[in-house]
Amino acid sequence: MSSLKIKTVMTSIDLTAILKELKNTILGSRIDNIYQTTPFLFLFKLRPKTTLVIEAGKRIHLTQYVTKFPHSPPFFCRLLRKILRRGIVQDIQIEEFERIVSIKIRSKGILYKLIIEIFGRGNIILIDENDKIIHALSYRRMRDRDILRGESFKLPPPRGFNPLKVTQIQLMSLRDTKGTVIKSLTNLLSIDGLFAEEILLKTGINKKKPSKTLTNDEINHIYIEVSNLALSLNNTTQSNIVIDKTGTFINVLPFPLSIYNSHKMQIYPSFNEAVDEYFTKLFIGTKGEDTSNKVTQRMDGQIRILNQQRARLIELRKNIDKNQQIGDLVYSHTTSLQKIIQDIINERERGKTWDEIASSFIDKRIKEDPTTYFFDSINSQRGVVKIKIGKIHFELSLRKSVYESASSFYNQVKAAKGKIKGLKRAIVITEKQTKAYEQMKIQVESQLLKPVKARKRFWFEKFHWVHSSEGLLIVGGRDATSNEILVKKHTTPNDLILHADIVGAPFVIIKVDGKLPSETSIFEAAQLAAAYSRAWREGFTSLDVYWINQDQVSKKAPSGEYLSKGMFMIRGQKNYIRNVPLQVSIGVLEKDDQLMIIGGSVSAIASQTPCMLSIVPGRTTSGKLAKEIRYKLSKKAPITLREKILKTSIEEIQRFIPAGKSERL
Repeated sequence: MSSLKIKTVMTSIDLTAILKELKNTILGSRIDNIYQTTPFLFLFKLRPKTTLVIEAGKRIHLTQYVTKFPHSPPFFCRLLRKILRRGIVQDIQIEEFERIVSIKIRSKGILYKLIIEIFGRGNIILIDENDKIIHALSYRRMRDRDILRGESFKLPPPRGFNPLKVTQIQLMSLRDTKGTVIKSLTNLLSIDGLFAEEILLKTGINKKKPSKTLTNDEINHIYIEVSNLALSLNNTTQSNIVIDKTGTFINVLPFPLSIYNSHKMQIYPSFNEAVDEYFTKLFIGTKGEDTSNKVTQRMDGQIRILNQQRARLIELRKNIDKNQQIGDLVYSHTTSLQKIIQDIINERERGKTWDEIASSFIDKRIKEDPTTYFFDSINSQRGVVKIKIGKIHFELSLRKSVYESASSFYNQVKAAKGKIKGLKRAIVITEKQTKAYEQMKIQVESQLLKPVKARKRFWFEKFHWVHSSEGLLIVGGRDATSNEILVKKHTTPNDLILHADIVGAPFVIIKVDGKLPSETSIFEAAQLAAAYSRAWREGFTSLDVYWINQDQVSKKAPSGEYLSKGMFMIRGQKNYIRNVPLQVSIGVLEKDDQLMIIGGSVSAIASQTPCMLSIVPGRTTSGKLAKEIRYKLSKKAPITLREKILKTSIEEIQRFIPAGKSERL
């Protein structure tokens, strides 16, 4: 392997380093769900909230990047979900320094092992406690083992000695091999060519030196550097991505290598972060390039079709003009033209040849016989006479009357007009498809090549929330449980609490943060309380809302009564805000180079972004409305934000649409 070759697959050294980090991160995690985004790429959503990427034959790591999940999981993914969902990750390890990772998962009382093969075509194999194969991504028969259901799982033969355990005596066998020392070293140890080159570079041994000529001293130096390799794996604080002069990622490493001293290094706090950055951009870049090429081909195909359709339209219009003109000329000269046809037929019946008839007409025309002025020639094979009137040339059938020929020209006009109508409709469709492919190409090039990291959420984003016009945080419960948490855990003595005057409404708090909220902030909080109440679903247009102080709320029920979850006793005076309109605004803003969807009171959202729109109770489902909102916001947003908005999930927008049906103002 050349040191400058772009890495596309994780090595055994990479896997050893990444698994060391994963053991500290995912052990004890619960599998929430499993997704399959390509034939070989799987995403394991874990709790606590992390996402494990497994791509058979290529990589395994955690990711911070957002991925769009397919609506319908493939068959193998469904099998994994059925068995492993809600299972607990108990262990993860590399098998004998080979590119094989095994993950132990206890699910429904059974200990399963998920085998991930990061070599060749790659594979993912699920085995039971007795090492019997339950399912596999790919079933295969091979020379040294079979991957078949019900068979015992066997590891493939080792590629070489484990470099972390190899002895100096074992390295002496380098002299027993043929070829260069670089080739012998990669064959003897389970390492790739790059690390073999690094070892030889540090020893000063020429990699092309015949392995048979190695001295004891040189083998000792090789052993020392192999041992240092093991020590380096214990320190991955200098994990880096290697970048060439063009700015292209060419490698990702758990520790620096001397072989890349002349290259730029991008350092990461963990190897997992470096691998995530490297392979995500490599994967999306490759996918984006492939997709872009496919889209370009389809777009070029549509452009060719469009050009052909437009050329055909021009041709049909010319034919209409020409046939209309010929039809009119035939009707204008029916007597003369019919006489020419009849004379030809009569002469033919008298036994004259076609050449004799044509010569006769030409002679008469020379003598200025007016009945022959329009005659041009005869095509005996096709049975037509060629006519010329002025600059117009056309043919008349000798088997039809002049009137029939005229009608034929008019019929062609009529048929062409019908074709034009259909062709125009086809052109409109092709133009739309071409524009769609143009937009798709822009999206592929600007979006797929720029993967987006998942934004870190604030604590209040679990609730309904908005920042008021004066910057105060307003937070509302989503259900009985979040109502309980909000009032008990997140309310301080100075905060104001609001509630809509209706059963089935959230508690809303204004986090005063040392400021006395203005009437504007109170009204904006009241609008949040009203909008996310049952009143929206009932189709109300306005609702009364009251506010109280924190010390007026209690979980202590009157004697003999019981307060269920999310319910509180309110004592003392209520301060009403009357006729609060049910209306929510949804907008977008960019924060720390990441897109945020925000929603709440109209004035609160308007104070933060001009890219917004408002909704009221209506007749459109939240899913359909969210798609419409996303599209409309992308049109209103600056060009730099449009692609990010279109990439935003529908669910992100739906979070701000109240329960029930709505419509856009």
